Amino acid sequence: MIRSDKVQVAHYVRTADSIGGDWCHYFLFEERWLYVVCADVTGHGVGSGLISSAVAGAFECLKAQMPESGNPDKLVDLVRFIDHVVTVSGRGKFLMTMGIALIDLDSGVVSYVNAGHVPFAVIRRNPVSPGNCNVDWLLRASNMLGFEASEYVADEIKLHPGDRLVAMTDGLIERRNTDGKMFGRPRLGKILRTAPLSDAESTTALILERIQAFCGPELLEHFENDASLIVVSIPESRRASA
Repeated sequence: MIRSDKVQVAHYVRTADSIGGDWCHYFLFEERWLYVVCADVTGHGVGSGLISSAVAGAFECLKAQMPESGNPDKLVDLVRFIDHVVTVSGRGKFLMTMGIALIDLDSGVVSYVNAGHVPFAVIRRNPVSPGNCNVDWLLRASNMLGFEASEYVADEIKLHPGDRLVAMTDGLIERRNTDGKMFGRPRLGKILRTAPLSDAESTTALILERIQAFCGPELLEHFENDASLIVVSIPESRRASA
């Protein structure tokens, strides 16, 4: 968890097996740049976990070599490198979806790449209906990682004070209730639109609470798939200081 005057970050991770194929990570660089990564290897178990571990190790090496400027223009190069790691280590048997964002906490500009992953959601205050929020899904996506020849393009969006960014893996929203109905992204979007403006930790708790209410009390005990969630919140207090 991160809590500062610039940003708040909270997360939730649950694996289906002792070794998971999800890899979610975030870190603050030079007190200005926030990297957020949410990735999911196909399948689950030991094989997927090994690929996830290889990617995590490679990313740690990249972090050690990052320039002090934290140049967001290199985000696509970072994704291409991870694509190579998945291709080599997975040998065509495993692929990985990944959403990665680089947030400039000074300007609010978010550079992001989606490699076949569940879209990030941006929650904003609704200026027409103050009691509700607008939810923008960052839908632009490229191929999954593991093909190596794929092209990846970074897009941009801006976060303002009070905005939140939500990243997750499909294991969370694909949970089913006892009737076999999937929770799904549309239902999550409806919840987020009516959610009160709050910090990252409260938003994370709300999402888990609503999914648990839909699926039943055993949600947090029994998972058929790995599930991960990261919520980033830009404090409202930054509006006053700005």
